[in-house]
Amino acid sequence: MKGTIIKSVGKLVVEKFGEEKWEQCLNVNGFDTDHVFLVRDDVDDAIVMKIINSLPEILGLTIQDIIDAFGDYWVNVYSPQIYHYYYQIYTSLKEFIFATPKIHNDITANIPNAVPPNFVFTWLNDKELKIEYYSKRNMVDFAIALIRGLAKYYNEKIDIQKKDNSAFVVYFETV
Repeated sequence: MKGTIIKSVGKLVVEKFGEEKWEQCLNVNGFDTDHVFLVRDDVDDAIVMKIINSLPEILGLTIQDIIDAFGDYWVNVYSPQIYHYYYQIYTSLKEFIFATPKIHNDITANIPNAVPPNFVFTWLNDKELKIEYYSKRNMVDFAIALIRGLAKYYNEKIDIQKKDNSAFVVYFETV
């Protein structure tokens, strides 16, 4: 997984819970407390997930709370600073959702070992979009949290229903 993911997790923990909680997380996972993940690092998926899965105990939250906080933080704080171009050219939630495969490919094109997820979009009717998520990482809950974060960013009202570990439906309030 790309270092930018774990870097943003660290920034989230530090900003919301304090430096000592992030240092505790690093320590519990075998890193020096001053370890820095670089944006372009190629971090083993198992390491990233081990760090994320250690956070509920450290922070006193559920894993779903962590995932939801990450989705909100990534979209509304971290990535607009780094990937501001995409937030300028896509002006709605729907545009951003449909651009996600292109954005992933653009961002990871020059990163060795990058394997972005694949998506299949199917309109069920004019307000319901089924999204099939394909990735060996099985991180559909993160995809859902990111779309919730995007809805907040674009000030749009949605509901999301997870169908299984590879599909969910986004219900738009307006077309």
